[in-house]
Amino acid sequence: MVVGIVVLIGWFLFIALHVWMVAYLRRFKLDTEDNLLARKHVTQSRILERIAKMLIVLVTLAVALMTFEGVRQYGVSLLASAGAASLVVGLALEPMLKNLIAGVQFAMTQPIRIDDALLIEGELGHVEEITASYVVIRLWD
Repeated sequence: MVVGIVVLIGWFLFIALHVWMVAYLRRFKLDTEDNLLARKHVTQSRILERIAKMLIVLVTLAVALMTFEGVRQYGVSLLASAGAASLVVGLALEPMLKNLIAGVQFAMTQPIRIDDALLIEGELGHVEEITASYVVIRLWD
């Protein structure tokens, strides 16, 4: 029952974040001629929404697993050896973490924005989506 309540609260937070983000982004129109401010807000909001959703899922999963006594014992022992474990995990995940941090920095500093026109290898395209690890370009065809 406790796991169900924890999952329900996590699901509620997930949906509430999405609803709030849709209501916030409704103020910005991308189909107008001067949409620089709108593209800035949409790009930053989508990145922050993805990060917040990932954190909600991780915290919900951690709290749900901590309700079991066996998993709690592993958590306590992992927390006791957190220094060594974080060093090992940090070294193992270094390339992925570099790309993730670079992607978030890329989205926040915004050298490109959603709906920008780009010329890549002779092909004209528009930025459709910016994630933490890649950019989606929509070509003319």
